[in-house]
Amino acid sequence: MSALTITAKQMTAYEAARFEDFRALMVKHLREAVGGPFAHQTTEALLSYVDKGVTRAKSYGATQNDAFGLFITLMTELGDDFDANNAYPWAQKTLKDTTVKDPNQRIANLGAQCSFYLSNLDNEPEQTTRSKT
Repeated sequence: MSALTITAKQMTAYEAARFEDFRALMVKHLREAVGGPFAHQTTEALLSYVDKGVTRAKSYGATQNDAFGLFITLMTELGDDFDANNAYPWAQKTLKDTTVKDPNQRIANLGAQCSFYLSNLDNEPEQTTRSKT
């Protein structure tokens, strides 16, 4: 019995199709789960937002759809520029933390920090206003 061989061209096509599926799922997530200003945007506008988030996540070395999706979700929670915003110094520190070798893991760590940050907003006298695009 011969082994199945997948060519580089086939793998590239598979990865491209998988990424398009990811983009479509993110549009649905933004529109239905995040809602608010995203609920009534065109598909093209939402795809552009997704692509912007993917590009920004890639600038930190991310390579996986899970990391891209989490980065985009963080953008919706903290603002499009959260990674450069001085209001979130912990975000910048985590994204640039070279002691964590895997950039996808740095974004996962950032997601956990964001959850902690948001859960503690209710305990602060002055809440930070989150911006959404």
